[in-house]
Amino acid sequence: MGALPLSCGYYVRMRESIEKYVSAPRFGRYMDSCGGDFGKALALYEANMRLSGAAMEAINIVEVTLRNAMDEQLRSWNRDRINNEEWTTLPAAHLANVINQGKNLPKAREKAEKALAGKRSPVHDDVVAQLSFGTWFFMLPSSGDDRDSKKRIWDSSLKDAFPMRHNVPVSKIKESIGIIYDLRNRVAHFEPIYSLHLEGKRSSMAKILHVIDRPIKKWFSETERFTSEVERFRAEWPELTK
Repeated sequence: MGALPLSCGYYVRMRESIEKYVSAPRFGRYMDSCGGDFGKALALYEANMRLSGAAMEAINIVEVTLRNAMDEQLRSWNRDRINNEEWTTLPAAHLANVINQGKNLPKAREKAEKALAGKRSPVHDDVVAQLSFGTWFFMLPSSGDDRDSKKRIWDSSLKDAFPMRHNVPVSKIKESIGIIYDLRNRVAHFEPIYSLHLEGKRSSMAKILHVIDRPIKKWFSETERFTSEVERFRAEWPELTK
């Protein structure tokens, strides 16, 4: 990957603006990867933007699928216990213990109200749509949660959100979701992702869709651009491929 021609005044001014508005600390990471070559660092920054955009498109498919799969089971679980499926409004006991950690529901309701801008009051689906990716990740039990509310909800409800999991344990499902969650946060904060094992990130997305619904996984495989952008990056930047 060659450097941009920086001899003319236009590129001198561009460098000043990039370092000012992108910020020297942020752009410095790209400069370090490119041996201080500004033109090459700028090309790397642009390549990272393409990777990030394609990654977020792929993550969106996974997030929406995961959200709706888990919501369907939580509606049923809540209805069976208190005859009310709208768990975002009135969560039954064990779910209340899980979902209200970190004030997830109040934050989601507030976001839903802002998004609707007074046109109507938010309903269950509006609130669910505003719950963060992290909410779904933290609902799943970890190895030390055998007796708590998360494990109870998994055993009685959320395991059915992953009907194709067969012998895949919840720990592996949560591990894959955690990998996607971490990538989502990095992209959302405009961090460089080009140095990560991106093929593994994409694999985690496919694994989650595989245990939820096979047709959705097939659609994902036919739709996502992340794989092709990673391949393009590897071809254009072999020196940064480990």
